[in-house]
Amino acid sequence: MLGYLGGYLGEEQYRGAARYPLLGPLPATWAPAAALLVLGAAAAWTAWRADPESPAAGAATMVGVAFCVVAPEYPWYALLLVALLAAADRPRWLAVAAAAWPAYLAGALHWDHTATQAIAYGVAALLVAAAAARGLLTRRPGGAAGYPAAASLARRSSASP
Repeated sequence: MLGYLGGYLGEEQYRGAARYPLLGPLPATWAPAAALLVLGAAAAWTAWRADPESPAAGAATMVGVAFCVVAPEYPWYALLLVALLAAADRPRWLAVAAAAWPAYLAGALHWDHTATQAIAYGVAALLVAAAAARGLLTRRPGGAAGYPAAASLARRSSASP
């Protein structure tokens, strides 16, 4: 598979802005770098906030962010995200899993493909952001500043002799 990865990325237009509908306003040459920057920031944030006792939650976040950035148009790719959501009990990302369907059906419905993809993934990203903001506003006290990784480390260090 890795031998074909370069050809696949070329076929799926990952070299220009067309493949990153939420980064569409950027110049085409900047979109891949911006996508890597967003994914890198999400990876750092996820590593900082991740709970080592629940790795599926961090994995679901990373896959969800990656899907928002690259906007896969084949709905079956979202099965990975759905499985991680079930393991992590994170239903807020289900909107991202469903976002591929409008783009997949755009041709049959005679809709503009790029606009449909941008709207579907944009609405999904907004729904996830709203759910995350709601979760931050209703966070329970007692965690280590709301960072599960820090709370987990604190529990382990206090439990050791």
